Amino acid sequence: MKKDIKLCILNYSGNVGKSTLAQHMFMPRMPNAQYFSVESINSSDQIDSIEVEQLRGRQFNVLHEELLGLDSAVVDVGSSNVELFLQLMAQNVDSHSEFDLFILPTVSEDKQQKDTIETIRLLNKLGVPAKKIRVLFNRVEIDSDTDAEFETILSYKFVTKSFQTPSRGVVYENPAFQRVGSTGKTLNEIVNDTTDYRAKLRASTDENEKDFCKKMITIRGMAISANANMNEAFEAITS
Repeated sequence: MKKDIKLCILNYSGNVGKSTLAQHMFMPRMPNAQYFSVESINSSDQIDSIEVEQLRGRQFNVLHEELLGLDSAVVDVGSSNVELFLQLMAQNVDSHSEFDLFILPTVSEDKQQKDTIETIRLLNKLGVPAKKIRVLFNRVEIDSDTDAEFETILSYKFVTKSFQTPSRGVVYENPAFQRVGSTGKTLNEIVNDTTDYRAKLRASTDENEKDFCKKMITIRGMAISANANMNEAFEAITS
């Protein structure tokens, strides 16, 4: 499942979960990847133990030269930088070929779906082939009818055939993504944590430690479920 590929994760719309997916889904399954964050404002030098190289949209040529020397990379483009990023990509003819895939996470809200379609149009205009543009459905409720929830995007795909939506490329809503932050660990670290918190809970006489053990048991269960879902989604979206 682990792969050496170069991904560009982008969407004109904010709040679609790009950075969360980069951190929890893509980077753990791409151990050799360099992570690049293309943002107008400074972010931290690390995102939960992931080394970040911070760039701005206007630094596309710097990024392109770095990518030429890499086998694996995740480039996370902030929504406010997408337009400039793609304009500069257009100036550097065929530079989009350096990416194996363009991943467009989206959610079911109407605005986000329309913004996703606009992003697809711009990538098509640059000459990016349909097989390299993958839309990932994110934050989907477990009991949702995906075809109905994402009808706008799926109808556009039916008409244009200009991108792909792998059937298993779906990340379901899971409280683990919100609760992991309070542990000081990544979701991947929690999944691989071999501590027997149930045994510690039974043995402990300290109420604070008991509360912590209860929290970790609950979060780990949710994290394992989220991780299994992301394994499937990652394989679908990158194959």
